[in-house]
Amino acid sequence: MSASESFGHRPSTAPFTAPWWMWQVPTAAFALTVAVLVSLTQRSTPALLVAVAATVLVVVVSVGGLSRRLSGGPLGIVLPLLDMVAAALLHGSAGDTTWSTLLVCGLPAAWLAFAFGAAGTALAVAGVAGVAAAPFLAGGSLPATAGDRLDVVLPALALAGMSVVTYGASRVLSAARAEVVARTEALEMQVRTTAGVLEAVDVAVAVHVPGREPVINELGQRLRRRMESESGPLVFGPDRVTPVPLHEQAHRRAMAGQTFAGLLQWVGEPGDQVAAVCSAHQFGGPSDPGRGWVLAAWDATDLLDSVRVREEFLGTVSHELRTPLTSVMGYLEVLEDTLLDGAHDVATALHHLAVIRRNAVALHERVEQLLNVARAEDDALRLKVVDVASLVRDSLVRHRDAAERAGLRVVASIPPTLQARVDPVALDRIADNLLTNAVKYTADGHIDVSVERPPGSGCHSGFVLRVADTGCGMSETEVRHAFERFYRAEAATKDAVGGLGIGLAVVKQLVDALGGTIAVDSLPGDGTTFVVTVP
Repeated sequence: MSASESFGHRPSTAPFTAPWWMWQVPTAAFALTVAVLVSLTQRSTPALLVAVAATVLVVVVSVGGLSRRLSGGPLGIVLPLLDMVAAALLHGSAGDTTWSTLLVCGLPAAWLAFAFGAAGTALAVAGVAGVAAAPFLAGGSLPATAGDRLDVVLPALALAGMSVVTYGASRVLSAARAEVVARTEALEMQVRTTAGVLEAVDVAVAVHVPGREPVINELGQRLRRRMESESGPLVFGPDRVTPVPLHEQAHRRAMAGQTFAGLLQWVGEPGDQVAAVCSAHQFGGPSDPGRGWVLAAWDATDLLDSVRVREEFLGTVSHELRTPLTSVMGYLEVLEDTLLDGAHDVATALHHLAVIRRNAVALHERVEQLLNVARAEDDALRLKVVDVASLVRDSLVRHRDAAERAGLRVVASIPPTLQARVDPVALDRIADNLLTNAVKYTADGHIDVSVERPPGSGCHSGFVLRVADTGCGMSETEVRHAFERFYRAEAATKDAVGGLGIGLAVVKQLVDALGGTIAVDSLPGDGTTFVVTVP
C-alpha cells in the first residue's frame, strides 16, 4: 500500500445527530397503538374523530421526515411539535383510561431537548405540561381528589425531568464530540504531514506494523517492482553479480527484527540495476501491539557509477597517456645511446624519430580529446549558413585512409550541396567523432554515411546526419551510458581499443547546443547507427 493510499483516508468528523426516524418510528408505533385503544374504549364519535386526527398528524410527521430539507434543517423542530399535538389529542380523548397515554409525548419531548438545545428543552417541558392538562382542558374540570392530581402531576414531572436530563446528556455528548473532532483533525494533520514527508523525501521508505498492510512510498513501490521476478527477488551483492540469499536481503532482515545501516545491495535485472543503501529500525517492544519496523533505502546508483567512472577514467587516462609517453622516452634514450656510441646510421635514427613523432602525435590527440570536453561546454556557437554536405565530405576524406587500412568499405550518400544554418566547427566535431568511433569499433564490413534534409522541411531548415557501421554493436545498458563522459563499452576494454570515452559525450553536448537530437540503434554484434537531427 502506498503512503498516499494509506494516509489518504479521512475519517468522518461530522457531528453525531440521531436521525429523525430513530425518534419517529417508535413514537408512531406507540401513537397508532394508543389511537386504536382509544377508538375501542371510547366509542363516541368525537373520540373516534380525535383519534383519526392524531393518526393523520403522526402520518404527516412520518412522511415529512422523508424530506431531507425538512428533517435536516431548522424547520425540523416542527416534526416533534406536531407529534406533541398528536399526543395531546390522544391523551385528551382517552377519558377515564390510564395516564399511560401521556407517554406518547415522551419521545417527541426527548427529541426536542436533544436536537434543539435549550429552546427545544423549554418547548418539551411546556409540551409535556400541555399534554398532561389536555383531558382537563377538554372536560372543563380539574381533578377532584389528591390522588387524581398526583396521577397527573407525577408522570408530567417525570417526562419534564427526562427532557431536562436529555438536554444535559446532549450537551455532554456535544462537548465530547467537539473534543473528538479536534483530536481527529490534529491526528489527520499529523497523518497528512507524515504522508507528505514520505513522498517528498528522496528515499524509498517502507513502514510495517504486524497485522496491517505495510505503508510504502512511491519510490519504495518502484524499488519493489524492480525486485519482482518469477524466480524470486532480484537482489545482488556489492559486486552486482552474486545473488543475495533471501534471509540476508534487507527487507527480510528488517522483518526478522534486525536493525542495521549502510547495507549496500543492488536491485533489479543485471544491466539495469539500482544501488540501494539500506537501513532498518525497529520500534516498540516485544510485547507492544504497535511494534513494527521502518526500512529506508537510498538510491546510490549515480554516486557509485560516478566513483566507477572516475576510477575507470583515471585508469584509462593513465594508460592512454603513459603508453605513448613511455614509448617517446624509451626511443629518445635509444636514439641518445646511438648518437653517443658514434653510430651515425641515418636510417635507424630516422626510424626512431618516426616512432617518437607517432607517439607524440598520439599523446597530443589524447590531450586534445580532454580539452574538447571543456571546449564543448565553453565555446559559444557561431551560427551561419554553411554547406553541410561539403563539411561532412571533408570529414569523411580525413577518415577514409584509416577505414581502408582497416579493410572497411565506405559508402557515402551525400547530396552535392545542402545548406543549413549551423556552427561549422561544432558540425565538424560531431562528424569527426562519429566517424572515428565507426572506424575504431568495426573490424570488418562497411560504414555508411548519409546527409539529407528532414522530411517536410524547407531551405536552410536543418539536416539529418546518419553514420552506420557493421561493428561490434552495444548492449541496452551500453546504449544507456553511451553519452556519459569517460564511459567505455565492454568491447573497448576487452579489445584494447584506444580512447578516453569522451567522443560521444562531446557529440551529445554539441547536438544539444544546436537544439538537435541524437538517436542510437544498436545490437551486440550487429553494428551501430547514430542519427543526428538538427532542425
